Amino acid sequence: MPGRDNEALMHVVDEFGALMADSGLPRTSGRVMGWLLVCDPPEQTTSQLVEALHASKASISQATQLLAGVGLITKKHRRGSRELSYEMSPGVWERGFEAKRGLLDDMRNLAEEGLALVGETPLERDRLLEVRDMYAFAADEYGKMLEKWKTTKGDRR
Repeated sequence: MPGRDNEALMHVVDEFGALMADSGLPRTSGRVMGWLLVCDPPEQTTSQLVEALHASKASISQATQLLAGVGLITKKHRRGSRELSYEMSPGVWERGFEAKRGLLDDMRNLAEEGLALVGETPLERDRLLEVRDMYAFAADEYGKMLEKWKTTKGDRR
C-alpha cells in the first residue's frame, strides 16, 4: 500500500510477537495479533496471514485457534469460501484490562483469606498485609483508570 513503510510495520509486528512471548503467549500468536493491528484490510484469511508473516499454515492455524479460543481475535466464515478469516475482537483491550482488575481483586481476597488463617503471627501477617494492601491499592487505581478510559476513549478519534 502506498505511503506505508512495510518493513517498519513488520518490525512492529515482530516486536509485538516478542512482547507477547514475554507475556506467555507463543511468539507466532503475538505476531498474528500484531499483524491484525496494522493490516489492511483488518480482516485476514489464513492464507493472507501465512503470506504476510512468512509462517507455516500449521503455525498460523495453531495461533489463530489459540487467539480465537481466548477471545482475542474473532473467527469469521465468508460466504462462498471454505477459508476462515480473522480480525481483532472489538473491545478486546478493554476486556483485557477488566480481567486484570479481576485478578487484582482475587489476589487481595486470597491475602485476606490467608490473614484469617494465620491469626496474630507477626511475620506471616506482615507479609500477607503487604500483599493485601498492595493489591487493594492496585485494584482501586486500576478501577479508576478503567472508568476514566471508558469516559474518554471516544475523545481520541
